[in-house]
Amino acid sequence: RQSGIVEVVGRSDSLTKGYPALCALSVFLWLVTIMQDVRANGRFCAALWAVPRGHTLIGQHISTRDGSSVSRGPSIVMLSHVRAWSTVFFVVVPRFLIAAALGYCGTRYLVYSASMSDLLLNAMALAFVK
Repeated sequence: RQSGIVEVVGRSDSLTKGYPALCALSVFLWLVTIMQDVRANGRFCAALWAVPRGHTLIGQHISTRDGSSVSRGPSIVMLSHVRAWSTVFFVVVPRFLIAAALGYCGTRYLVYSASMSDLLLNAMALAFVK
């Protein structure tokens, strides 16, 4: 049997008066956290597509705006089409799918919390899962 916000809203004792608002706030904050990960994944994908295409080339120097060269460790200078599409397929798409699954399952996990203390503990647990 599933319990959660529906069962708590039906009760009228003083301990459950703030539960719906706390549940809505925790779900909202969880979804904001998931959206931050989705945005980071989108920025990674944009940076991946900004790299020029050609034979994969990893360099040690980065050109600055004034034309000088600075050594900051290895950097991707060019990326082949196969590597770019492989990265999208094996990194970007799974990260989007994992974020969607975490968003859905985490929201259900929070909504079906039986009490305010369970809701707070579950919200903290989700913070570590992410």
